[in-house]
Amino acid sequence: MREAVVPTIIGMAAVTYATRASGPYLGRRLRIPSWLEGLLRAMPSAIIVSLVAPEVVAAGVGGIVATIATALAAMAVRGNLVVPMAIGMLVDVAMKVLG
Repeated sequence: MREAVVPTIIGMAAVTYATRASGPYLGRRLRIPSWLEGLLRAMPSAIIVSLVAPEVVAAGVGGIVATIATALAAMAVRGNLVVPMAIGMLVDVAMKVLG
């Protein structure tokens, strides 16, 4: 059993390296269709929403109100992450204190 540990680690490292090294190689040789490129560009947003949405709903009305306040602040002050985050946190705390 212990004899297999080092070869397993080396094998996993080789597969990881091959996977990462093949990306730039294949990227230069393969062309991605425009529909797939649009889908891949939207993926980070979809992943963030799928992670955040259940937490917002689980937080109840206060979480939903804080999320809406954060989104509105983010739309108002583009390019600044601190202000929307601070506003969202303040609204969340205020909702907890008041409710």
